[in-house]
Amino acid sequence: MRVYDTETWKLLGQIHSSDPIWSMAVSPTGLRLYGLSWDGESVLVFDTSSLSEVGRLEQKGIKPALADIAD
Repeated sequence: MRVYDTETWKLLGQIHSSDPIWSMAVSPTGLRLYGLSWDGESVLVFDTSSLSEVGRLEQKGIKPALADIAD
């Protein structure tokens, strides 16, 4: 995923994911980005300041298409 400054459209960096992402949601604070894996088996957690994947939440048996995040 490429990360841009939305005012200048300058490329700030890239976030690399361990799995393909189906959809994403940003936490209300903007500190975390959550990506639903393509196969629906996990939610990948990314830190927006370091632009890195920091965790995985397993979703066995549940295959969500969308996420709503509450910090």
